[in-house]
Amino acid sequence: NNIMEKHYINDILLKQKVKPYLQYLKEHDVKMCVASTTSYHLMESCLKRLKVLDYFEFLISCEDVGAGKNKPDIYLKSAKMLNANPTNIAVFEDSLFAIETAKKAGFYVVGVADTSNSKVWDSIIKNCDETINFY
Repeated sequence: NNIMEKHYINDILLKQKVKPYLQYLKEHDVKMCVASTTSYHLMESCLKRLKVLDYFEFLISCEDVGAGKNKPDIYLKSAKMLNANPTNIAVFEDSLFAIETAKKAGFYVVGVADTSNSKVWDSIIKNCDETINFY
């Protein structure tokens, strides 16, 4: 846990096009949240350091809902907190199993390219409504 905490607080960087994209969405009154497997305090510390915390309505962790992203709980709780129907929410994900979960729950899913998912990218493409690459 200490290693992960140091990593989130000191090392994680934004992909280069993320901040301008967040700014664009905010300017167009898109409500956004972060729903992550990462614990709340690590998300908050990291997003503060990266100066993007204010783009989001709220942060929610799988710890808050008692289930991982292999179940739709975090997505459904986020939808409720955003006061929106899953069909009106775009979920941005880089993990194949999380993509499959969100899609089965009725969300519009955007696959995010990452070095960690290159081996399953073809499967991600097949399971998403669209894909995005911030590199």
